[in-house]
Amino acid sequence: MKAIQRLEKMWEQNRRYTTRYMLVVGGSMFIHAVLAVIFAMAGRLGFVALNGLAIGFYCFWVWLFTRRAVDEWMLLALYLDVVLHACIYNVFLGQGTAFYLYPFIIIPVTFFLSTRDIKKSYTLAVSVALSVLSVLLMLITLSIQPIDPFQDSGLTQQFFHVNVLLCALLLCVYTSEFMTETLSTQQSLSFHAENDALTGLRNRYGFTKEVEKLHGTQYCVAMCDIDDFKRINDAYGHSVGDAVLSKVGRALLTSTRREDAVCRWGGEEFLMVLRCDLEAAQATVERIRRKLAVTTVEANGASVSATMTFGLADCLEAESFDDLVRIADGNLLRGKRSGKNCLVLSADGGKESADSQTPETALDIAFLNNPIFSAFSATSDTTYIYMCNLENNVSRWSRTAVEYFGLPGEYMFDAGNIWMGFIHPDDRAAYAKDLDAVLTGKKHFHDITYRARNRDGEYVNLSCKGVVTEGDATHPAVFAGTITNLGLSETTGGKQR
Repeated sequence: MKAIQRLEKMWEQNRRYTTRYMLVVGGSMFIHAVLAVIFAMAGRLGFVALNGLAIGFYCFWVWLFTRRAVDEWMLLALYLDVVLHACIYNVFLGQGTAFYLYPFIIIPVTFFLSTRDIKKSYTLAVSVALSVLSVLLMLITLSIQPIDPFQDSGLTQQFFHVNVLLCALLLCVYTSEFMTETLSTQQSLSFHAENDALTGLRNRYGFTKEVEKLHGTQYCVAMCDIDDFKRINDAYGHSVGDAVLSKVGRALLTSTRREDAVCRWGGEEFLMVLRCDLEAAQATVERIRRKLAVTTVEANGASVSATMTFGLADCLEAESFDDLVRIADGNLLRGKRSGKNCLVLSADGGKESADSQTPETALDIAFLNNPIFSAFSATSDTTYIYMCNLENNVSRWSRTAVEYFGLPGEYMFDAGNIWMGFIHPDDRAAYAKDLDAVLTGKKHFHDITYRARNRDGEYVNLSCKGVVTEGDATHPAVFAGTITNLGLSETTGGKQR
């Protein structure tokens, strides 16, 4: 009775695991019960007792199953029961009764169960060896003269039909169950591949399906980032940080409409696609920002407040979704630098985003249009030169860098924000901190290694060096330096999307 109660509890906790073994054991017990009845009707009491012992063995196996996890020995016991019974019936009754079919049914079942639950390096090899051995045993037992066959050929034929029918029935049941479990596993893997486990939102990979639906529609993109998230992790621990991420993710999802989309873009960054015009999107994002500003997260005895900075961009500002994300990300970074806990649009502060800037011919490039720059740019395919006029925020980059990374052009306005969109999300904070230190005079040299995305979507390791030179009456202040390509990143060498 207790074993049945434990079995019910196991089924409630892990239905798939319990079901697959109870089908095998239950099916085997059913076969032995049917055979015991038929053998009793045929007057073969020895075989009746043999099947009774088998039923007792399976009862003990179920009792053991409720007390320990299935291991290789428990699986071997199931396999040997089928093979040994088949051999005994072949030797005594002959091949006309079709008992040789049962080992061939149990072979794929054993393969599935062993590879599913027995995490040993030798599992597959043992399964193959047992399969070969059982085939050889069947051939040997079928080749010898039966010891005590049925004298009535009609009875032999009846056993043949019963065994074929039972094997076909069990094969259908096992195949259906294993296919159902396989499909369930595939669906689970697909779900976890497309969704973030912590927040329940779509991840970047899963979000691509939402992007495909945006063609020809009016929408805005909002890139948002939790302010000072590293400080929260450092002060309260990563468990509290995870609670903050989860709470923020739910808040973003519940504050948007069903036709909108929200995903965890990476780290503490989230991306929202709002299917409305810019004015409505701005109102929605501002409402979310204010809501989060007064929200606290209770976790591990700590009460934590977290604000967010938002960068918003309208689909009319770019021709592709990737470019629009880059614009929104640039606006987000401007918001971070201007005090955080704010919403920044492309037109805020009189600045345009990277992809909506004026053509190169309209930029003031007089000081940057220097033949020496072109000469040095051509000396290497893996070292890129950049130079920024700090007075008008116009930069010039090597043509090799423009081509390799897919930058908007050789001359760019607000290139710092443009380049930030190419840097790996995990490296942006360190890059921005080091760059700000140089531009504000707290640090003399810009010297940092980080990862950035090339035009193929692959992340490469870069070594960036730079220095600020003071201007005078005839020359503007300049920030110039080099970026050296160190090759594909080993940890994030895959494509971004």
